[in-house]
Amino acid sequence: MEMRRIVNWMVGVVVLLFLVTPMVCSVAGSSTALAADKFMADRHMDKGLKCSSCHNQNPPTRDVYKEDCLKCHGPEYKDLEKKTSKVVSKGEIRNPHAGHNGETQCDSCHHGHKAPEKDPEEACAACHNWGFTKVP
Repeated sequence: MEMRRIVNWMVGVVVLLFLVTPMVCSVAGSSTALAADKFMADRHMDKGLKCSSCHNQNPPTRDVYKEDCLKCHGPEYKDLEKKTSKVVSKGEIRNPHAGHNGETQCDSCHHGHKAPEKDPEEACAACHNWGFTKVP
């Protein structure tokens, strides 16, 4: 009888962990490892956006341009700079959107349907060592 009680208790703990873990991850937001490993398009879909929110042609026949991104993340590039003004890398504030090279195309660093092909800061790394290792 005692063994059955222990087994039932262990099953209860496993079921509880199975139910609670997804809630904890969703409350923690995009800073969790699970969210960080998703492609950008998946994270947009999780927020209820459709393909047509970024891809204006059906079927999508072109890349998404900065103007498409700024519809939600702007409306002006300077607004995006303000939103990322407190990004910290290597213990210092390094705003990736406030550069001396002007406004860059978003897909220079961000890729909707694939992992970055090169170092996420490659556009800046020729002169700077900012240490951005993960780009959303």
